[in-house]
Amino acid sequence: MSHPIGLILPFITAVVIITQSEAATSFTVFSAEQPAIPTVSTAGSLVPGKSKIDCAVRCAVVDYFDCAATVYLPESNSCLQSVLKQAEFGSVPPDTVVFRRETDEPISQRIIQSRSNGSLSFQRTWSEYEEGFGDGIDFWIGLRSINKLSNNLTPRTLRMEAVKWSGALYVAEYSGFVVGDASINYLMDYGSYLADRSNTSADSLAHHKGRVFSTTDRDFTSMSCSNSSGGYGGWWFNGCSQCNPNGVYFSTRQATPGKYFWASVDGMYSLKSIRLVLLP
Repeated sequence: MSHPIGLILPFITAVVIITQSEAATSFTVFSAEQPAIPTVSTAGSLVPGKSKIDCAVRCAVVDYFDCAATVYLPESNSCLQSVLKQAEFGSVPPDTVVFRRETDEPISQRIIQSRSNGSLSFQRTWSEYEEGFGDGIDFWIGLRSINKLSNNLTPRTLRMEAVKWSGALYVAEYSGFVVGDASINYLMDYGSYLADRSNTSADSLAHHKGRVFSTTDRDFTSMSCSNSSGGYGGWWFNGCSQCNPNGVYFSTRQATPGKYFWASVDGMYSLKSIRLVLLP
């Protein structure tokens, strides 16, 4: 029996599959319980949340040292998180289900964006790009999660994988990839383009280095890039783009403005598929 890539969360009475759009690529196992196990007190931190499963997913998309246990608080639509796996959430009702990581390994890699189907629109608002969205095939895990996975304390290697309509695969890697937090509008930076580990013709991301994120309702560019050549998608635009994996998906090779593309792969033509992966 096959399952979608994602998280397998064993509940007390059921197994729930979290799709790739919600949790990207690594398998992280959680136990869900009303625990009678030794715990330590913690105040925890609050992040937005929609359900018990959503809270488990939000905990899973960051490394274990950022979230090891979480509970859903329906009265405030939020997730209470702790960096301690044995945390005691004393302020929540006694029958509240607590999700705890069963494994303590840090993530090895994480897909943060994927496009291969085209059924999901990436024409989204700032808040949606902040929190993440997806349909199980195409997804964006969210700027908050990307910041937690790749900030100045934990710079990562970014790997771009794109497939042209001819079927050829192209890869570009970037060292020291970091994304800031909301206070600096998720500014993106990186150390260098790793030419010896890439087969693209040039560094298309260089044009976007050091730029803040923009969306159709919060566009920080002088040319309103998201609302013009950006196809109403969100990206680190810079008057406007040499790459934009969040533009409009076309089912054939197109040079139509607003398409999603990576210039050093197939010029200004749309791609068949693309994904962005964070490596250790």
